[in-house]
Amino acid sequence: MQSQAAGINDRISSSFSSPWLDPAGDHLPSDWHSVLRFCEKLWYMNGIYAQALTRMAAYFVTKIKIDDVEGTEKERWGEYIEQDLGLTKWTIDCARNYNAYGDVKVSPMAKITRLLRCGKCRQQIAPIREWDYKFERGKFATMGRCPRCKQNSNLERVDYRSTDRKKIHLHIWNPYTISLKHNEITGSNTYYYKMPSRIKGKILSGDIDMLEDTPWEFVECAMSGKPLMLYPDSILHLRDVPLAGVNSGGNGLPRAMSNHRQAYLMQAYKRLNMVMALEYSAPLRSLSVDDSIGNVDPTMGADFGDIQNKLSALIADWKRDPAAIHISPVPIRYSAWGGEGFNMVRHEQQRVAMEELLTGLGVPVDFFVGTFRNERAAGQTLRLMERSWQDLVSGLNMALSWVADVTSDLLGWTKPKLSLESTTTSDNEYLHRILLDLWAQNKVSGRTAMRPLDIDPIEEQKQLIQETVDSQEVADRAKIRQDNQMQNIQQFLASPEEQQQQAAAGGGGAPGSAVGTGPMANTPIRPDELMAQAQQMAEQLMAQPEPQRRQALANLRREQEVLHAAVLREMDKLRSRLGTEAVNSQSQQ
Repeated sequence: MQSQAAGINDRISSSFSSPWLDPAGDHLPSDWHSVLRFCEKLWYMNGIYAQALTRMAAYFVTKIKIDDVEGTEKERWGEYIEQDLGLTKWTIDCARNYNAYGDVKVSPMAKITRLLRCGKCRQQIAPIREWDYKFERGKFATMGRCPRCKQNSNLERVDYRSTDRKKIHLHIWNPYTISLKHNEITGSNTYYYKMPSRIKGKILSGDIDMLEDTPWEFVECAMSGKPLMLYPDSILHLRDVPLAGVNSGGNGLPRAMSNHRQAYLMQAYKRLNMVMALEYSAPLRSLSVDDSIGNVDPTMGADFGDIQNKLSALIADWKRDPAAIHISPVPIRYSAWGGEGFNMVRHEQQRVAMEELLTGLGVPVDFFVGTFRNERAAGQTLRLMERSWQDLVSGLNMALSWVADVTSDLLGWTKPKLSLESTTTSDNEYLHRILLDLWAQNKVSGRTAMRPLDIDPIEEQKQLIQETVDSQEVADRAKIRQDNQMQNIQQFLASPEEQQQQAAAGGGGAPGSAVGTGPMANTPIRPDELMAQAQQMAEQLMAQPEPQRRQALANLRREQEVLHAAVLREMDKLRSRLGTEAVNSQSQQ
């Protein structure tokens, strides 16, 4: 072709190849099952990818709120969803599967109790484990005689669906076992369960662990070999909806699909580094005869076999004792080949590939690594991240609402509203301060100001009033106890005449019975209070005459043995201290 610009003949060259054609494109998944296998391979062979998506699942699964029920009903639901249902962990598992596969299907499962009844007498009925049976073509038959009618017969199956709340669980389906027919016009799906051969074989062989509580429709599925159509209301399908032009058959597609090439490149770098570590890290070392000494051949007339044996012995001896000094019969040259792997490894490229993969997944690198520059940057980054993962949060809240529907129907309880608390970021603290300032200025209500903190001001005011009442009651009880203790101490230390007068004034109690008749006898005392009371009583008893002191101690021992022992110890301490002081005073004189 003649060039009009230069007047020369241009060489006709072939067109450039498409930049979209690369080695990664040859391994792009082409159907649903290959997508699943790619997701699992990437999850379990790339720890950074798996940890990043697991961290995202854990970040958004916050505390589960329970609304629309109050009082004991709310407490009952809170206990059930955490202790029996394990809803928080289940929600995290759903989020992990959603992030990994872009698709998760769940159903409620209530275990059944399967009984067998004699087909002859129809009187003997017992759990399946108590029968010696054989299972063929969906029918049970006794291997021996019926304990009641003493005859061999077929057994009738009697199933009861358990209403025990502890036997209800939420089942996440294996994505390989669920197929669906998708109506592209209405958007509706029909779900089918295809039983794996390993489960089918156990059921057909009569495995009691499978037949004991497996719903009968699944047993029939194993016998027929056909897929089982699932009830539409019994399955929840969360999916990462692909672009409208992508025909995924009604299934979701994970974010890993749009990052396939980046994941491929990162794995290529990892394989390169692995090859460098295995093949090029340790050099190949050798010893040879040095022939660079002038024009004289040092090996002329030498036995090479003998030289090789001596060099081998030299190396072996060096490995045993690296500090040994060796003698070689000939000059030796040391050579090393390889070992350049450390210079060939490209850690920088691998780090850049990792950051690009995380960014493509919607996981900020600073969030994953934990290297936020300051609080403001952290708040902005987290806020943008939360916006880009709204589909996950919306799907999890939808799942919790569905759980509330199915479990309330199974248990017959009042239906609550279950949802995740909103995530809080550092930049929300500034908004909280503004709302609290506006509330102090009567510009907004207390509910509006405290809603981001999940605080109900009316409820908090009630609790403050109750705390004030409780504190006053505690103070009053402490005052009464202190007054009673002082009164009883005075009764202990009183003379017999004074005790008789107190008894007569108080209603004619017997003399000397003041100990234990007051509130102190049944009032628990802390150790510090007990020791203080014992010290005070010991000081007063030491000042009394001996007969009165013995009477008071006898009364105290009869009613308060612990306090009595403490008083005796304190009295011994006082006697010892008084004796020491007397000795010191005499020595000074």
